[in-house]
Amino acid sequence: MESPAQGHSVRSVVAIVWLVWAALMSAQEALDNNAILKLVKAGVSESVILAMLSNQPGTYSLAADDVIKLKSAGVPDAVVAAMIERQSSAVGRSHQSPDLSSRNAKTSRLGAASHPFWNETPVSQWSEEDARRLLAD
Repeated sequence: MESPAQGHSVRSVVAIVWLVWAALMSAQEALDNNAILKLVKAGVSESVILAMLSNQPGTYSLAADDVIKLKSAGVPDAVVAAMIERQSSAVGRSHQSPDLSSRNAKTSRLGAASHPFWNETPVSQWSEEDARRLLAD
């Protein structure tokens, strides 16, 4: 007969295996808003999602309403910020030479980090103008 501790341990192992399987399946597809929402709802940690964002191709919808939907669903600020950064650097790469794109991506990160609303206000409290300003930077 299985003790309660063994049952909990087995469930933990099954959950970990499932999360790894889900991450591997996601690795074969480009990430998008729905994939990020699924990962968050499945309880995948912020650090794992950030690693996936930095290592996998992705196309994200990041209009103000999209960002609000992500935040309402519990997506951490750092994940939304990484999506914004990844999307803006992908757009920059497609329109510029590699050297210029790299320099502009760094400048964009610095510019976004210097905005007071970015540093001091949770995404859920941003105005539509704040989101537009960030996306424009």
